[in-house]
Amino acid sequence: MNSEGRPDTDLDDLRKHLAALKAARKLYAKDPEEARGTSRRLASTLARVPGSSLGSAGQAVVTAPDEHVQAALEGLVAALEQEIELVSAPRGVVLLVEDDASLIKLFSHTLTQKGWTVAVAGTAQQAEAIARTQHLSVIVLDLVLPDADGRNLLLHFKRDSHTATIPVIVASAHDDSHVQAECFALGASDFLKKPVKPKKLLDLVTRRAIAAPASGSAGPGRGTSLQLADTAQLRAAFGNATKTQGTLAMIGVASSQPGTAPPAGATITRAVGRIGAAIAKAIGGQGIVARIGVEELAALFLDCNTDAATRRLEEVRDSMTQGIGSELDLAAGITPITAGMDLDEAMDEAGRLLYLAIKSAGARILSDSAAVPLPTVKILLAEDDELTAKLLVYRLTREPGFEVTHSPDGLDALAAAEHEQIDLAILDINMPGIDGFDLLSRLREIPRYADLPVAMLTALGSERDVVRGLELGANDYIVKPFSPTEVIARVRRLLGRSQRAR
Repeated sequence: MNSEGRPDTDLDDLRKHLAALKAARKLYAKDPEEARGTSRRLASTLARVPGSSLGSAGQAVVTAPDEHVQAALEGLVAALEQEIELVSAPRGVVLLVEDDASLIKLFSHTLTQKGWTVAVAGTAQQAEAIARTQHLSVIVLDLVLPDADGRNLLLHFKRDSHTATIPVIVASAHDDSHVQAECFALGASDFLKKPVKPKKLLDLVTRRAIAAPASGSAGPGRGTSLQLADTAQLRAAFGNATKTQGTLAMIGVASSQPGTAPPAGATITRAVGRIGAAIAKAIGGQGIVARIGVEELAALFLDCNTDAATRRLEEVRDSMTQGIGSELDLAAGITPITAGMDLDEAMDEAGRLLYLAIKSAGARILSDSAAVPLPTVKILLAEDDELTAKLLVYRLTREPGFEVTHSPDGLDALAAAEHEQIDLAILDINMPGIDGFDLLSRLREIPRYADLPVAMLTALGSERDVVRGLELGANDYIVKPFSPTEVIARVRRLLGRSQRAR
């Protein structure tokens, strides 16, 4: 039994309940009143199992009139026997994406003792290779890996049609609310804060494996038009859009008051969900809407040019005035899909327009950057690796209005920040002078940088360093090696939530 007084999916607990219920069934021949009482007490614990046939079958026994309890008991026994069959069935393969040797040993022992086969990947590259060659039931994912940010790996799994429907359980020492929300938005089934109790992990793995559809079943057309798609469905549908006159829109929320940042957290998450449902309803079968992150949607319009897509979004915006709160406004960037364009390119271009729409004091739905004045954004890059710095400076300065000040030394970077007003900082952890942690602390001591958007850049692959940076006031972290396009997307999101960019 768990702390809530109901049975877990532990096989021993289920068998104990079954034995007790069968004994109550036999008791009916001698003492019907006692049998009814026993049956209802046992059923009351099973009735508290959410999302399970046991819950409804148990509730039926609890609420049945006296003369019908015996019949309801037969249904509960049958449901419990079916649950035991599912739980005791031959196990599948759990992919454990984790680089901590002690946790690997602990989780592997717990899972294999219950019949699971465990495949271990210490890096994102190994995880991708295993996912391509093995049929997986569940993925348990750490967020900080030596070669990647686990959120990017989660996004990869959900974009790949072969792994899109596999349940992913995130287990991380970092439990900041915005990271949890992002993981759920990207398709995670559960988020566990380390240290994780092995029994809790086993219970989740078992439940998710039983409930999950067969891997590879994701595809366009699944579900109703009001359901938001995943990135695997979006990618599949995008291939068809390149053959017609398609349009892609990146959609988010902006403050209804120009010059102010929208409220963060659950308010935006709920608003984006409502906007997504409204757009999906407006598109119907002529497109697809997918949730890309906590604060962004991607809408694919088939056989629809940018003008028509703009009109549809404006109609949704007008109808949603009261639905998302008076302090919020729908914002969107729209780009036509041309021959040879891939989804990432289209999302990058539409994402740039979305950023401009959010920062703009005028138009909120943009298909042309010339329609609004470009904001000037000054970015401080503190990075001592020459190749990494060159790559980031090149990609950042390609963005209209972005200006980059690069310092390979922590003390020089601090001096640059004190000398001029910066709007965003990207800080490497290991640097000469002072390290990224000290630099972050000193920046936060400067009053005008109390709310400066800061992303930590690290190749250490250690959750301890990530958690420390976030505790010191970092807003996000980027693990090397990284995709320049992903860095730009993160920068835009940070700036979109900030009032600092002019």
